[in-house]
Amino acid sequence: MRYLFIILFLLPSLSAERVIFRDVPLDTIITDLSLLLSKPIVIDSNISVDSITLDSLDADSAEVLRQALLANGIALLDQGDVFRAMPVRMHDRATWDHKVITPKFANAQDIVNTVSIILSQANRSDDDVSTTYDADTSVTLDARSNSVIVSGSENDVFRLAALVKSLDVSVPLVYLECLVMTVTSSDLNRSGIESLNLNMTPFGENISFSGFSSSGVISPESLSLVLDASRTRSDVNIEQTPSLVVRHNHTGRISVGESRPVVSGVVDTEQASRSSVEYLEIGLDLKITPFITDSEILLQLDQRQSTISDTVVLAGESYPVLSRRTTASTFSVAPGQTLVFGGLKQKTKRRVKSFFFGFVPAGSSSETINSELIVMITAKRFN
Repeated sequence: MRYLFIILFLLPSLSAERVIFRDVPLDTIITDLSLLLSKPIVIDSNISVDSITLDSLDADSAEVLRQALLANGIALLDQGDVFRAMPVRMHDRATWDHKVITPKFANAQDIVNTVSIILSQANRSDDDVSTTYDADTSVTLDARSNSVIVSGSENDVFRLAALVKSLDVSVPLVYLECLVMTVTSSDLNRSGIESLNLNMTPFGENISFSGFSSSGVISPESLSLVLDASRTRSDVNIEQTPSLVVRHNHTGRISVGESRPVVSGVVDTEQASRSSVEYLEIGLDLKITPFITDSEILLQLDQRQSTISDTVVLAGESYPVLSRRTTASTFSVAPGQTLVFGGLKQKTKRRVKSFFFGFVPAGSSSETINSELIVMITAKRFN
């Protein structure tokens, strides 16, 4: 007696066939499918399923029976003269495959890391074979050719290849125009940014953390005034004007400063004394990581500042005291806006000569000068 129930629903413009299986013996399904395919089907000894259950709207009878088997963990392997009904996992092993995929845009290592996480989190105990992967399915990196090697069943390789392709997209770029300048002033209570008289809009809620003495954004017109001032004012000196092209969520780096030699030790011998010297990095080390949103560009700044704050005498030798400060901030700017921030200050003393009537020497005096390093970054989307 057949356990196949077919219910026909007649609609005005569509005839659909609904097929319902409720605990149909496996032998019955295999016999019907063998007749439809005109080929014998051998049941593998590893199959432990006795009955089949399915609720389908597919009208193709042969395909319905295949779906019924697949939904219950059974797949058909074409072996030429016969089909072999076997567990899905064994069928996948019988069709094991490899595929080498070379990304056009992405780094293969990044893709391998992402896909590996997806594989590790897949619920392999789930009965739905469309959402699981074989336990031995893998993705491997070929660093030499920047390629991804996918190994697994035909079905797993097909799905993972589609996943790799969806991850291999062009990452947007950000063009960063940077201006690093030094502003000096004898007014110790006035910052370098104040000395420039910038029409600056301070940051408010859109700054996550500020480690800078003053910061904000200026318009392109204000930036032009700064460039003009650097040509005419003796207290404004441009140190560097680097330009960077950085990928979204990647890091660019700017370093401004000097390596200063310091005696780290003295070795006395019978012939002579020898000093060992090491170099201290003095200045600004700035890492910039841009993130592109629909309307803004987020700039994550990691700043490391090193200055000589004092000197100390040890064993008759003078050694510098190094002051370091590390800050991390996130700024939000519109494309084309210029971010301005300062904070790297250093005080120095200099001798100033005075004259009577502009030419008669009248002695000299000591003057303390405040020097501040100011950084300006203009962020634009790079096409």
